[in-house]
Amino acid sequence: MLLIPSLELKGGKCVRKPSGKPQAKPHEYAGDPVAQAQAWVKAGARRLQVTDLDSLSSGKASQVALVQRIVAACPGVPVQVAGGMKSEEAVLPYIEA
Repeated sequence: MLLIPSLELKGGKCVRKPSGKPQAKPHEYAGDPVAQAQAWVKAGARRLQVTDLDSLSSGKASQVALVQRIVAACPGVPVQVAGGMKSEEAVLPYIEA
């Protein structure tokens, strides 16, 4: 079994949305997503999942610079990005990252 830690990003911070409550305010659990990603890797994570929650409402890649920092801080660790990007144009910044 491969456990993949997930970092949900909103406003540049790690948050957790209450399950089953789409309108609920997310709870911030880590102010520095890069440090949180490094902590997961140090704990043994072999890959990471990053969700750009800001893109769910905008449809655009909103956390590209932050994802680039996470990728750079965790060399050799694959990073999967998800969110509300709805077009190839919206996804390209993440592909380039």
